[in-house]
Amino acid sequence: MNKKVTITFIFTYLSVLNGISCISSVSLPLSTHISDNLFIHLYERNGCLVNFVPDLNYCSNAVKQPSDEAIECGAQDLGRSPFYSNAEEFASTFSSGNIKADLNFSVLDNYDAIPDSQLCFINQPGQVKNDNIIDQLFSQGLIDSKKFYIDINNIKYKSTVGSIDIGNPNYYLIKKGQGFTTLKPYTGNYGYYASSNGNMNYGNLSLYGYDSVSFSINDPYIQIPEFSLKLILQDFKRQGIAFVYQPDKDYALYVKSIQKLKNIQIDVTAEDGSSFSINLKPQQYSRKLADGAYELLLYPTFYNSNLSIGYAALQAYYIGFDFIEHTIYIAEKSDNDTIAQ
Repeated sequence: MNKKVTITFIFTYLSVLNGISCISSVSLPLSTHISDNLFIHLYERNGCLVNFVPDLNYCSNAVKQPSDEAIECGAQDLGRSPFYSNAEEFASTFSSGNIKADLNFSVLDNYDAIPDSQLCFINQPGQVKNDNIIDQLFSQGLIDSKKFYIDINNIKYKSTVGSIDIGNPNYYLIKKGQGFTTLKPYTGNYGYYASSNGNMNYGNLSLYGYDSVSFSINDPYIQIPEFSLKLILQDFKRQGIAFVYQPDKDYALYVKSIQKLKNIQIDVTAEDGSSFSINLKPQQYSRKLADGAYELLLYPTFYNSNLSIGYAALQAYYIGFDFIEHTIYIAEKSDNDTIAQ
């Protein structure tokens, strides 16, 4: 396995009351390869590199490798997995530099059944407890709060694009004079969902069609109702904006220039019932290609009442998640002019 990639756990200690207490956090870099997935690179006990995809949905820690390879990499076989009916449970020490953390994970009998190794960031309901990084870091005293925050600063391929800050946020990222707004949870789905009144605008054009909003770190796209995307394309025609839309090629959408494009506003509901407007500039929902054209990071959904905001939009906003309550926090970042490349 490739052992060349290095990852750094960054422990931040903030002095409180002249050093009487300390706050501990772990920051894990997020990287891209040649796909849209984000990865966290960790080493197993014997130095084997595992490229984990962070998962905020129904999940349990899982490594895509044969069981004998897991043992060769230093993992201990704990018997059958309590979470997966078709998997073996393992425990291993994952490390970076001088920092070590013990993680439990599953290896599926048919390990090729999962596309990537998964590092779980959510707890699951029911009697069977899933393996997840939050509980395991907390139990080892490496973090003192079961919350995590996502920072994306670019979306370039084959590069480090941001970080997941586990435990406590990096307040230096938040725009001066502002703080986190707590969003009202949407109880219709289990997981990290915020409520919304459904208001969405492209410039002055009103778009509708969703009850909840989620934030995805699995892809960079804003997934909006199909008829809302059609309204945007109709506006392109009225404005004389040339575009190429390819429904038969995974609904790819391209324009030559983003100069005439308008901001997208998405309203989510705050905990106090007020609206919080997420404002995205064209630079934050597009990606410049090698030929100078732009891919628009808009993707249609069908028969879905949830609007998913991909990680490209998180270049403008710092998003937090409460592991216990499944509450989402949002704050505008200090630099809201990042251009997606």
